[in-house]
Amino acid sequence: MVNYTPRTVDERSHQFEDSIDTIMDKKFVWFSAKSGIEEAIEKMVRADVTGAPVLDDDQRLVGYLSQKDGLKLATQLRYLNDQARFVEDYMSHDLYSFHFKTSIFHVIQAFIDRWFHSYPITNDQGKVVGVISRNKMLAFVNKQSQTNWKKAG
Repeated sequence: MVNYTPRTVDERSHQFEDSIDTIMDKKFVWFSAKSGIEEAIEKMVRADVTGAPVLDDDQRLVGYLSQKDGLKLATQLRYLNDQARFVEDYMSHDLYSFHFKTSIFHVIQAFIDRWFHSYPITNDQGKVVGVISRNKMLAFVNKQSQTNWKKAG
């Protein structure tokens, strides 16, 4: 048996209440809707990302291109000799993003509830200013202190 007493939460400690902008990636892969799809897939592979936002000229989110989209397309191109087109022809329009002041806890819950591997992060003007991946979130959570919550009263 291991004798272990977890640390008690300091009342000033707010491990997951910080906003997502404190840990998001501010440098990220993105595409325009008119980007060539084969170049986009190659860029995702080289960058080792699970997907990337598709942005308009004002840096606003218009779509998302995932590894799954790329895999489906690469198979069609190689196996069926389909014609390569543009990112807009294959990107997802079912979009989820978070405002940069959303709490880390809220984003963790979204990763638990949905199958997405990453989310674009937007500012007050709706421009994409970062990305948070499930892998980065797991690494962040794993580094946090274990807590033992005190009962009120």
